[in-house]
Amino acid sequence: MSSGKEIKFSDFVNQLKRTNSTLDSFVDFIKVQKNARDIATELEALDSLIGSDDLETSIKSLCEAKPAVKKVLVNLIAIRELNREFITPELDISTFDDYLKEPSNIYSFMLMTGLAEIMIQRKISSFKDYYYGMEVGLDTNARKNRGGKLMANTVRNLLSTSGLAYREEVQSTEFRELDVLGSDIKRFDFVVPTRTSQYLIETNFYNSGGSKLNETARSYTELHDKLSRVSGYTFVWITDGQGWHTAKNKLEEAYHSISHVYNLFTLPTLIAQLQREV
Repeated sequence: MSSGKEIKFSDFVNQLKRTNSTLDSFVDFIKVQKNARDIATELEALDSLIGSDDLETSIKSLCEAKPAVKKVLVNLIAIRELNREFITPELDISTFDDYLKEPSNIYSFMLMTGLAEIMIQRKISSFKDYYYGMEVGLDTNARKNRGGKLMANTVRNLLSTSGLAYREEVQSTEFRELDVLGSDIKRFDFVVPTRTSQYLIETNFYNSGGSKLNETARSYTELHDKLSRVSGYTFVWITDGQGWHTAKNKLEEAYHSISHVYNLFTLPTLIAQLQREV
């Protein structure tokens, strides 16, 4: 099989993309809807506080009738962890869970966080809508963790549309011959069988740099060296992202050491080769 090394390393680096974000990657609406649905009852109960003439009494009565509402209050300030610590007005360290156990602190919490103002002044009309919008905002923080998943999605889509048979997230222990890995159990993103080999594929994408990139290049080089000693198995690394510019030397070493390295630009070459071998 061709190794994808028809291009020079300098060209490979110049082809690295600034992003692999797709339009459906910016917000995970399925997760947003689930998170909002999980506390929908409590959010609807909080609607009764909007425009209250005596918010302190109203919130106390509501929390006594529906204690679960207290747990939801921290969600309204974009906090998910009840054990998150903060400094109280008395300069003590407390957690939201402990602080809200005291009924007298609930109204103080609402005053200090600003929730009381938006309720009294009717700046919102529905806590379900408010929370839904907040969840969309919170979900944007997860974008930086989606690069690898998006890369896997791209490869999956290409494999599927090309008609190639493949499996995902396959552990090395499934292949008896891979005992060369020793105690290092590896989970490959994709395995594509052909007439000549089992192609073991790893994918990743790096928008930003860091020490992790050096370790990735080193570990994949070592993995390739071990797998190259086993007949009938071929290691393939598909990687991209301009984060590699901060670890260019290590990437170059890996590029020349690993037989099959591809980026998004050269990926169709790999697909075409695999199709010829099935």
